[in-house]
Amino acid sequence: MYGIINTKAPDLQFTEWLKSDSTKADRPLTLTNLGLGQKPLLLFCFQSWCPGCYSHGFPALQRVLENRPKDLAVAVIQTVFEGHDVNTFEKLVETRKQYDIEVPFIQDSGANAPDGRPQTMVAYQTGGTPWFIAIDKSGIVTYNDFRLQ
Repeated sequence: MYGIINTKAPDLQFTEWLKSDSTKADRPLTLTNLGLGQKPLLLFCFQSWCPGCYSHGFPALQRVLENRPKDLAVAVIQTVFEGHDVNTFEKLVETRKQYDIEVPFIQDSGANAPDGRPQTMVAYQTGGTPWFIAIDKSGIVTYNDFRLQ
């Protein structure tokens, strides 16, 4: 496993995201708003041009959603660390429509960051996409890796 395991999960704030009903949000979203520190949280990171995200990541996420406990909060984050001109908010909207998953879809673009990496990748020390981050209800990162085990 990679990243920050068995440590307190950093709270992040996102300005570009889609609500579970696919409408564009007009206010920032934080991981605390999603339930960080109050209930289990699963974050799925992808890029629209990532073949493994579609062949492995989204199918794994769909299996989780089919069997998830009622208190599990889930969000999908497009972590754009390359291909900023391709992995756009519009592609996020298309992917949300394609999978019809009723969870927040977040655009985390590193385009304005000095090193081009999105805040999720920096804070959680992720290694690419597809990527899963599991956080327990007390706010501790319990999983941080490419595939769900």
